[in-house]
Order: sequence, then structure tokens, then C-alpha cells
Amino acid sequence: MPTFARMRGPCAIALGVFLAACTGDGVRHQPMLVVSPPHLDFPDTYVGAEHHLRLALGNDSGMSLSASLAVSDPFSVDRTGVSVPNGVTVVNVTFRPTAAGTFSTDLVVSNLFSTSRVHVTGRGLADADCTSVDTCTGRAFDPAQGKCVDHPLADGTACHNACVLAGKCLEGVCRGQEISCDDGNLCTHDSCDPDKGCVHTDGTNLACPVPADPCQVATCDPVNGCGTALAPDGTSCDASDCTTTYACQSGQCVASATPEGATCPATPCQDEGICHNHQCVRAPPVMLKPEWTRNAKAGMHVNFRGVADDDGNLYWSECTESDPETDRCDILSVDAHGRLRWRVRADGTAHCGYQPGLLLLNGDTVVSSETNNWLEAFDAQTGALKWKLDVLNAVTDGSLATWMLDKSYVGVQIEPIVDTGKGVIVGFVESYPSCMKTGITAGPPNGLRRIITGEWFIAVDLATGTLRWKEPVDRVMNWPPSVVSDENGDIFTMIVPDGWWQSSAPPDATLESFDGLTGTPRWATNNLEWALAAYDGLLLTEDGQSTGIGNVNLRSASTGGLLATMPGYFGLGTLDEPSPVFDGVQIYDWGRETVTPRTLTGMDPSSFATWSLRYSDSWEQDSQAELTSRGAVFVSSTGKYVGGNWEPDSHMYEFDSGGREIFVCPVEPTCEGPMSLSANHWVGSDAVGSWSKHVLSVHLSHMTDNLPPGWLTFGGNGRGGFRPR
Repeated sequence: MPTFARMRGPCAIALGVFLAACTGDGVRHQPMLVVSPPHLDFPDTYVGAEHHLRLALGNDSGMSLSASLAVSDPFSVDRTGVSVPNGVTVVNVTFRPTAAGTFSTDLVVSNLFSTSRVHVTGRGLADADCTSVDTCTGRAFDPAQGKCVDHPLADGTACHNACVLAGKCLEGVCRGQEISCDDGNLCTHDSCDPDKGCVHTDGTNLACPVPADPCQVATCDPVNGCGTALAPDGTSCDASDCTTTYACQSGQCVASATPEGATCPATPCQDEGICHNHQCVRAPPVMLKPEWTRNAKAGMHVNFRGVADDDGNLYWSECTESDPETDRCDILSVDAHGRLRWRVRADGTAHCGYQPGLLLLNGDTVVSSETNNWLEAFDAQTGALKWKLDVLNAVTDGSLATWMLDKSYVGVQIEPIVDTGKGVIVGFVESYPSCMKTGITAGPPNGLRRIITGEWFIAVDLATGTLRWKEPVDRVMNWPPSVVSDENGDIFTMIVPDGWWQSSAPPDATLESFDGLTGTPRWATNNLEWALAAYDGLLLTEDGQSTGIGNVNLRSASTGGLLATMPGYFGLGTLDEPSPVFDGVQIYDWGRETVTPRTLTGMDPSSFATWSLRYSDSWEQDSQAELTSRGAVFVSSTGKYVGGNWEPDSHMYEFDSGGREIFVCPVEPTCEGPMSLSANHWVGSDAVGSWSKHVLSVHLSHMTDNLPPGWLTFGGNGRGGFRPR
């Protein structure tokens, strides 16, 4: 038999993945097409969407061939008849399901000389449920994107909102004449639900102070207001377990042995259990999933700081992320069900390269420092602008350095802002070169310091936005900044010399206090201490930042005198890290002796007795804390380190005042940083930092609300009346 090397004439063609018109013995065969691949497996495709795959027809016969293609629905080809010249011709095959299910058939390719079959398969997916949460927002499933897409209904569209009359859509919100829900009862909390209308709930726990004695309860008379009474016998008065039960009897807290078979309480992720051999036996916990999710507007990211009101309404900002010189921010509010209440555009450009600003809620006013240069106040119910203050012009008396081409190129960060509780908010203002365009040069040194990197304390009237006083700072503010206020309106902070972090010598720092209403200095100590929280005559601070391991100190808020110290501790929080909280009875803080592990520590200021609980091995992946009305601390953790490797593992925790675990529940989303516990919902953003994309809410059954008035946090209180932010 002749070898291929001896082949001549029309039979001497190369062999490949396609066809051979002749065999090696010189015998001519009929032309045929080679079809590749032999199988087409389409990815899962939503009904109404389509996917395309390519089919190759190979012809190596030296002559043009004609072929026909046939396939049944929901598959199709772009051509049923095709001319295939010498070489490879590509045909597009489409899978476009019209119903959910798995589909399988053969695509037949034939010509005069041969027939080939290609097996094609695909699975169609049903549309997701895209019920809109807003009466003025349309929501439809986009099969191409595989998700629900929102769009505002046209202005003027009739809408239903039980809280307004003759509702009409305007900029995506149902607006109309608001109805009054005031029932004249001092003991009810009056609110309005867009679905149900006026809601009158017992407001005793919100309006009346909680007695320190757990065997007394707050009462309220509709006419005369708050009072106290003995708690009903059997009321829990301390953390009970399957060994010991603490219950009130005739106004006294009495301990007794927990009987075998007693019921132990349910948790948000578990039903009630039974005490057996002094252990609570429950079914395994179930995964908690979001009740609702609110996506950031297209092209924007979320800055969620955990601000909420007593009705569960939430407030945050969303900023664009395209150009640092032109990025803008919206301030928005949603109700407890995630439905948009209002959205407004904040003045000024978004902060670039620095921490996002803050929102502060006081009654019916939301104050924003989310953008460069501006403080703005909005109506908490409607989003209407109440006032705005050009801070840069206010602190420089309207005089800018002549070499500055445009004041918008100077960034003014107003952060933090704290509520004195006296109708005045106090902020720390730092000016810096921000988003400066190419070609702008710095001016004289004497102008550079004051205008570009000047620092001030300012006090602004909450009702009018009027600048009450300003105080230049001749030394730089500490970073991360800590400014806190107590219930008397006094301010506490720390200031250090410029460039202290570049010096090996201890900085000449001062822990200072001044009157928030007048700016008058009260006292100062030569200490490098961050002010963390203040209430009821006590000031919580932390020192030792320069050494990495410091002390938690308890000082007198009136004199600055040292009362007690817990050594060898480090737990300083920032806006995106866990911060201490303080209810006047217990202080809760995070600490570490090395980089890991993190421990949650509770402290009793009266005796400075402490407890510590290692609940997470992570360092920066835990939420802010919320204190519940039953005197417990609620936190969440997003993961842990295992063998030095980070593993997502989201859980919610609640601990009693002695550090004993009340529950731990697994949760599906990965949320961290600031959070809000309000209206039996845990609310947070998907990640820390300025690039979060959505806010989500997890309902917590069997959960009490957050603590009544009487505590502050590291960033200052973001809710008026000394409510948590």
C-alpha cells in the first residue's frame, strides 16, 4: 500500500479535524462536512432571555458545499440553509426558553452526501418574584441581567399611602397631605404605617425611664405621664439558665433552682427548648435570611452609619463613584420595610480619599456632613431642606486665599458631629487639599497652614443652622477623631501636636473638655487619651495608642480626675470598627492583647469589675454594638481566622450584662461595620467602607428593641435625646 509521502494529484491533501476527499490509496470518496462540537450544552437561562453558542462546519473537499440545518424550539439557528466554501463556516445556535424546564434535542446538519447530529441541551429558569416594595416604584425582572430592576413610576401617578390624602407619585415617592396621628395620650407612641395608617403603640418603654431595679417597671398615666410600679411576680430579674432561675416576688429578686423539664426561651433562630440535666436542649439553629434588601442607585455606593428612629425608619447616604471632582451624594430614608420614604441630593461634592461624612438624627431633623464644605439639615419625615451652612466660608469669615482659584477645590471634612442635647451640635472641621485639579499650585506658606490645613471646633444651632461659635485649633486633632458629648452638653476630645506620629518622644497631648453651648474650656489634662463615651458624670477614655497596648480609663466628667484603670487593653474603634457603648451601668468594649483574638469586655463602673468573652477571632470584621431594652448587648461577626486563613462565617450574638451568651444565630449575608437594631430588625450594609452596594434587613423574632435614652457611642450620639445612632 502506498505511503502518504507518495500521494500525488487531487488525493494528496492534508489530513485534519475535518474531512479527507481521498484516502491514502488514491480512491476518491464523496465530499462530507465535519461538524464540531458534537454537543452543545447551554448555561441556565431565564425565561425571556437567550444564550448563544457557535457551531463550526468544516469543509476540506476543495469544493463548495450546501447544507441545511434543523432544530426544534426552544433552540434555533441563525441560518437554516448555508453555503460552506472550502474551510470553516460558523453558525450561531440560540437557546431562548419560553417556559421553565430542561430541554434536549438534536440539531440535524445535512447535505447531499452526509447527515450529522449535534445533541443540544439547556435548562430554562422561571422569573424571580419582583413584587415592588414601593407604591411609586415599578419592579420588573430583567432576564438578561437575571435580577429585578427598579424604575420610578411617572410623576402624578396615583398611589396608595395610608398616611397621606390623595397620594401622587413625585420623584419616586408617594406624596400628599399628611394626616395627623396624635391621639393626645402621653403614654402612646404615635406613628403612621403606609399600609395601615395611624398606629398607636404603648410608648412607655420609649418615653419613660427604665427603673434601675429590675423588679420595678415603668408605668405611664395618659394624663399625668411616667411613674413606676412593682413588676409582676415571676418577672425575670437576672440572667436565668437551666441551673438557676431569678424571678421577682413581691418586688424582690429571688433565686431558685430551675426544675428539670422547664422551658428555656426561644431565640431568633430557634424555638423554645427544654431544660435537661441543667442544659437547654433546642433544635439546631436555622439560617436567618434578609427580609428585604435595598440596592444602591445605579452608579452609586452606600454609606450606611446605622442611623434609625423609634419607628424603625432608616437614614443613610449614597454617593456616585465616577469622578472625585464631581461625585455627588444623595441622602435618603426608608421605612422599616425597606420602602423609600424620600431621597434628596446633598449640596457639594462627595468626600474623596477620606472617611465619608456622618448623619445625625435629632427628633424631626437629620443633619448631614456627607459632602465637602457643607452642613445641611433635612426634615426627617419629608426630606425637605431646613437649612444649609457653607462651613468653609463660615470658619474663614468669607475670606479665602487669593491664589485659590475655586474654593470647591478645598475639602472641608466636618467629622465627627455630636448632639449636645441642648439644641446645638458641635463638629470638628478639618480643611485639606481635596480633589485638586492639575495645575493649581500652593500659595504662600502663611496661607497654606490656615486655609488649607486649618482646624476648628464649631457649634451650630440645630434649629436654624446659625454658627454659634468657632474655635481655631492650633494643634491638630487626633486621628481617628473622637469627640463625644454627655447629657449636660459638655464636650470631650483629645488634641495632639502637629507631626506627633513622626516623633519618638511622647507627644504633648491634652485630653480636654469644654462647654458645648459656649465653647468655654472646662478642664484639660496632659494625657494621650481618646475620649470614647460619657454619661452620668463618667468619662470613658483609652490611652497608649503609640505603644499598641493601652489602658481603659474611667475619669470624672466634671474634673477629668482618674477614677479607675484597666491595664493592658486596646480596643479603640473608628467609624468602620467596633466602638464602646455605655448605658451608665455597664460599659461594653472590644479589646486585644495581640492582633488577635478580639474579646468583648463588659465593665461595671461602680466597682470596675470586668468580664471578657472571646467571641471572634477577627480583628476588623465585627459590627458596632447595640444595647437592647432588656439590658443585653447585641453584635454580629462576619467571619473568623482558621489556621491564619480568613473564612466568611456570619453570626449574630446577644450577651447578657455578665457576658453570658443569650443566643448565637447564623445569618446568610455578610454585613459588618455600623448597624441598627430597630423595630425588631437588624439592619446593616453589605460591607465596610465606601463601596458597599446594598443595605439589608434581617427580622429577629422574640427580640426586644434597642435601649431607651441614656447612652452614647465613640462617634457621638447620632440619635437625638441620647439615643443610639
